[in-house]
Amino acid sequence: EGRALYEAIHDTPEKELKQGWQKLSRILDYLATVLPGRAHIHSTDDLNTSNVLVPVVVYLAKNNVRFSSDEAMRRCIHWLYAASMWSRYSGQTTNRLDHDLSIIRRQDNPWPDLVDAIIDQRGRIEVKPSDFEGRSIRNPMYRMSYVVIKSNDAVDWFNGSPLAETHGSDYKIHNHHIFPSSLLYSEEGGYTSDNHMHKKLVNEIANRAFLTGESNVTLGNTPPSEYLPEVREQYPGAIESQYVPNDPELWEVERYEEFLKERRRLLAEAINERMEELIGGTESPSEDAPASA
Repeated sequence: EGRALYEAIHDTPEKELKQGWQKLSRILDYLATVLPGRAHIHSTDDLNTSNVLVPVVVYLAKNNVRFSSDEAMRRCIHWLYAASMWSRYSGQTTNRLDHDLSIIRRQDNPWPDLVDAIIDQRGRIEVKPSDFEGRSIRNPMYRMSYVVIKSNDAVDWFNGSPLAETHGSDYKIHNHHIFPSSLLYSEEGGYTSDNHMHKKLVNEIANRAFLTGESNVTLGNTPPSEYLPEVREQYPGAIESQYVPNDPELWEVERYEEFLKERRRLLAEAINERMEELIGGTESPSEDAPASA
């Protein structure tokens, strides 16, 4: 029925439920095919909450399980990113879902108004470097950082494995402290683990890179000033592909907070550029445009 409340199915005839389930299965198969390649979303782990998929499912159910054009798909992905990283459904979930689903029911091109609803809620969707300041991997910006890094054709720093591909158990993607926490908590680093602000800085998103499990274990507590030169030599461009500052002076432990400041800027810039690429220079979608998939 296009509503968020599960109670809506209680009085639905069995035949309609079965038909709905079959359609849902088709939609999920379609999204599992489209999202990895077009949105670099490989599982719900890449999203702040799976609730952001509900409006997409309803839109596809309304549109014969397809996007009407490439632009429609890109605008949907643009909204999906915004809804995930700005926690559209972190509170008042049912009310916000009902609001958003009503827009989808009324409009053929609902995505601009859905984005406006996020801006009304959050004040903006543009990402600022300060949005990373003191933020841990539990923050939605962490997942968005991973998505945008995958979209940049990033590879593992020590074996060249593309981060966007499926990996076996030994090569599962881990997040890695670029400056090891043991180094930062040492006398040389000058931070202490019992200081709340120090812990936030040490574990910040801006101090995280994505590596396969094998590489993460191998690195241990090696300082970036020692291992990043090797990475730059063996896999040119790999450092930059994860939006890590490529200035060796910022790899020294005494420059750690300057490193964080620059990495925050690079990540925010990358996310904003990716968002703009999805909708920049587009025109209103045509209902007669061919399906992109």
